[in-house]
Amino acid sequence: MIGWYKVGDMKSSTNESRMTDVITLLTKLVSFDTTSSESNLALIEYVEGYLAEYGVSAERVMSPCGTKANLIAELAQRRRAG
Repeated sequence: MIGWYKVGDMKSSTNESRMTDVITLLTKLVSFDTTSSESNLALIEYVEGYLAEYGVSAERVMSPCGTKANLIAELAQRRRAG
């Protein structure tokens, strides 16, 4: 785990392996063409799915034209028992 989220399988515990997983995720994220004249829905769908894998719900807010969206996700802070 890195923070609250898991990158890749994160089966290995070495910093080098974790860095490789982070780079893989970032490479995927920046591979989406989100040029302002194009739709960003493929990226939004990917991130929604990624978050859902870890139980994080997100709200998609569509633009009036319907080809773009913002994604709002909130992580609740966990309370310790006691």
